[in-house]
Amino acid sequence: MPETDQIVMISCLKLLDHVQREIDELEGEIHDKAKDDPNIRLLMGIPGINVLSALTILAEIGDIKRFPTSKKLTSYAGLVPSVHQSGKTRYTGSITKAGRSTLRWILVQCAQRGIRSTSDLQSFYLRLKAKKGHKIAIVATARKLLTIIWAVLTKQEEYKDIRRDLLERKLRALAKKAVKYPRREDLSSLLERVAEMETDDVCTIFVTGAGQGSLRLTMI
Repeated sequence: MPETDQIVMISCLKLLDHVQREIDELEGEIHDKAKDDPNIRLLMGIPGINVLSALTILAEIGDIKRFPTSKKLTSYAGLVPSVHQSGKTRYTGSITKAGRSTLRWILVQCAQRGIRSTSDLQSFYLRLKAKKGHKIAIVATARKLLTIIWAVLTKQEEYKDIRRDLLERKLRALAKKAVKYPRREDLSSLLERVAEMETDDVCTIFVTGAGQGSLRLTMI
């Protein structure tokens, strides 16, 4: 390989390595904050839910008190069947998909994991799969999972069929990854360096404060 190509490749690999280390450190901070959140622990007691999926679910739902019933929450997620009516005939179709797509997606992913272990979710999925097939069964399982989440968060009680061994395994993994974000440099020194940075001969980044705790980068 020509020397110039080697230099370019080495530079790119160094950038990728730095980005990956930054991702790992940010995930450590996320895990560190999550370990003290009681709602994270409650959700991790449900089959198929780990710390990152629990955080995503909580971020998508917001305050659980906004949803007086589990049906309101499943409607919010777009996981309820669509209803069609003609005269006196009423029938249901596929899910509405009218709600939060990210919430819907993470619930299906959690359902896919949850049915791998022996639980009510697995039994529910297998019964429905035999009649309706995998696709319908897994979406219905995701909906059932969300009703369980609603009950757990609303009542602030552990999942009734909790697997202690699985929960302890998840909590150990959480504790292992929980590391505070290393602040190697203070914010002011980093801002000074960014303000002096030139991306090319005619393009300079100007950094200006946009209020406390915020930052605005202007490219000219």
